[in-house]
Amino acid sequence: MGPAPSPLARLTPDLAFNSQRMTLATDEYLLKGSPILLLWTPKSLDNRSGILQVINIEMMSNYLLEPQLPWVEARCL
Repeated sequence: MGPAPSPLARLTPDLAFNSQRMTLATDEYLLKGSPILLLWTPKSLDNRSGILQVINIEMMSNYLLEPQLPWVEARCL
């Protein structure tokens, strides 16, 4: 989505360290109130740039737990 205008330390102080961190939070932007998992991987020593991965736990669990359609619906001999 591109560079974020807000410093990470202000948005999520739990992730403002110079090492890979993971934390649970709630989404305040897209699906307000849904649980998300945040994974921060810093790419510079001053922790000013890096990769922030956001995983919507509710959406992922719904996808993984929904019943799957059978691979074969009918067969003819």
